[in-house]
Amino acid sequence: MAIFRFIITPVSPWADRLNSDTLNGLVCLYAAEKEGDAFCRELIAAFEAGRPPFVLSSVMAENCLPMPVLPPAPPGAKFADDEIDKLPPAEREFARAQKFKKFRKKSWISLDAWQKVKNDLSLGNLFQAEGDKERKKGQAQGFEPHVAIDRATGAAAQGQLFFRRLTYFDPETRFHLYGKTDDPDWLLKYLQLIGQWGFGRDASSGNGQFEVSRDNNFDESSLSLADPGSMDARLLLSVCAAPDMNGLDGYYRLEVKRGKTAPGHKNPFKKPFLMLREGAILKEMPKGAFVLRNLNADPAIVQITQPFSAPCRLSREIRS
Repeated sequence: MAIFRFIITPVSPWADRLNSDTLNGLVCLYAAEKEGDAFCRELIAAFEAGRPPFVLSSVMAENCLPMPVLPPAPPGAKFADDEIDKLPPAEREFARAQKFKKFRKKSWISLDAWQKVKNDLSLGNLFQAEGDKERKKGQAQGFEPHVAIDRATGAAAQGQLFFRRLTYFDPETRFHLYGKTDDPDWLLKYLQLIGQWGFGRDASSGNGQFEVSRDNNFDESSLSLADPGSMDARLLLSVCAAPDMNGLDGYYRLEVKRGKTAPGHKNPFKKPFLMLREGAILKEMPKGAFVLRNLNADPAIVQITQPFSAPCRLSREIRS
């Protein structure tokens, strides 16, 4: 399958992150509505057989990738920095430590920096490639007030005001989404449906909406290695979970996922499960199909957590 990039433009506030497993589920949901339940079951069966019909990353900042999870730099490591090297000797170490601490807290790295370090990946090399470059956020957290409804009367419940946290975006804010598929037009059609109807909490009231288009300027070599045989790790661009996590090896962060089913189920809640966050550096991927079952009383409910990753080669200081 070829790699494509899609441009995501928010057109309303978002209440949740747009993770890959959420997108996988919504694509299958709308495929079931448009092409029938049997077609949807065929999609799920293909994922379980290790032949995913499509693979999606999570939505990420424009021209950025998730900050890799890497081991700390060796004690006493020195990183060249023209500005810091001009300081008096007594101030250099403190300034370098402060700059490095700030760098470690980044959520994203630029795609340009990834090109420079993907063949020799370490925290020190990444620090020198990315530095303390600031990027405009283009978004802010806010709160939306709601009034609870009295079920007996259908009117507003007295004194039961509550607030929902939302993310608001500047009009020029753009995100990127990566996908692997043999039929980008088919995938784009369903991504546009998701954007039209919204995702996440309060989608029914207009939140979670976006526009999506294909990025015709994207070069898929930016997510590959010139020498594929030199790969010894992968940068995870999606969330990931599997029924069998044995054999997992690398550097990663975990998150507990608590999801819901599509509307119409008697019990809409799924059992919580652990998943790998974006940015993991994996030497060995989990084994088996990336489809989770038995998360709900309805056996037909599944969670598709197919990983999307970019190959890389670790620096000698990490491999040793």
